[in-house]
Amino acid sequence: MNYFYFNPFSKQYYFPEGFKNIPLFQSFYQPYTSSGRLLWFVWKNSSLVRRFFREKAIEDILPINRFKKYIPATSILAINRGTPGIEQKMSVLAYDPENGKEYFIKYADSEIACINVENEGKILAQLNHLDFVPKLQHQVSRSDYALIQTNILKGERLLTQNVDKQLLQVLLTLVKEDVNTEKKFETELISCFAHGDFCPWNMMLDGDQLNIFDWEMAGTYPLGFDMFTFIFQTSFLLRPKVGISQLIKETEPFIKSYFEKFKISDWSTFLNAFASIKLDTETQKNNQRLIPFYMQLHNYAKKT
Repeated sequence: MNYFYFNPFSKQYYFPEGFKNIPLFQSFYQPYTSSGRLLWFVWKNSSLVRRFFREKAIEDILPINRFKKYIPATSILAINRGTPGIEQKMSVLAYDPENGKEYFIKYADSEIACINVENEGKILAQLNHLDFVPKLQHQVSRSDYALIQTNILKGERLLTQNVDKQLLQVLLTLVKEDVNTEKKFETELISCFAHGDFCPWNMMLDGDQLNIFDWEMAGTYPLGFDMFTFIFQTSFLLRPKVGISQLIKETEPFIKSYFEKFKISDWSTFLNAFASIKLDTETQKNNQRLIPFYMQLHNYAKKT
């Protein structure tokens, strides 16, 4: 089967021939910028354009045969190779036309990425009772790769940060979870279980329910870590020109309402802990895109 890669400059997403006839694949790529939306519209709707981005021998590029060890061999796959770097991993959507079933696979073959995928599997196994979390169906940990298979969450990809009601409900639910975690970022402050990468691109809105996926960074963090991630990480990446003071002003009512649930009036120490952890982790990854923002936030939090 022929595959076509998108975007044309990075070869990150691979879609099979006839992908437009499979509803599962339609929302796999979700652009967040106007230029991205335009590029995706042209690429998706023009077979002539896609001809220039064809890959005939997909098995020579991606480990298709490994994926098909765990799902029916007749399955059709769409693949996201992931963001290049030490934590790069692949995400796979699979549809089997013979039985109509759908599958999700996350796959890693580098040391750090394997650790993260293994962590996600362990976390999902403990969160099986939550209806907004993917259900773990299969987990593989080998010396050369790690893989998890789950069901596929339904809903629309979140394109806005304006979901306060659903967001608060999920955040308060996670705080109550007693989860055995290996990623521990505890401080002298109150700590709790957290998703760790609580951003809109890891969420889907299904009616009034906010579904959360991509749990590989889940662990123990200072209280408020997920909320601050949603506010600051999202804005640093999607609205980089918005200053920290303005972000605080926009979101302070929500921040206060969250911490009031725990009878905490001074949340500045929790913001400082969040900024310190994020600065350390992004520095370890050498993420030059985010390091300057978290350095600014860390300095801001120390002064408040």
